[in-house]
Amino acid sequence: MSDDPKDSRKDSLNARFQNNSDEASTEEQTNKTSKTSKTSSTNSTGRPSTKDKTALTMYLSEEEVDTLDLQFQELNLEYRREHGEKLQKNADFYPAVLEAAFSEKTVREVLGIED
Repeated sequence: MSDDPKDSRKDSLNARFQNNSDEASTEEQTNKTSKTSKTSSTNSTGRPSTKDKTALTMYLSEEEVDTLDLQFQELNLEYRREHGEKLQKNADFYPAVLEAAFSEKTVREVLGIED
């Protein structure tokens, strides 16, 4: 790794998302029920291509969508200033939102369910 904070941050993000992709890929291989072989491909960033990912539809209120969009725009601006490149919404932002949510609170806490 480089001593440059920008390179360090970029390497850290790439490593984190690569680890998440490896875990998801391992789980996908374990749960695979089809006997057909699936070839995986990666894009120029080394991440799995969109066709190798699972789509998930979420039903959010207009306020939640606006909040996500504003947060993405704010973080994208900061990221561009620090790293000189755009933050990708689907490849970077959404996985980071999920990771933060899963590491900070439990579903029980969010729903107000007591142990």
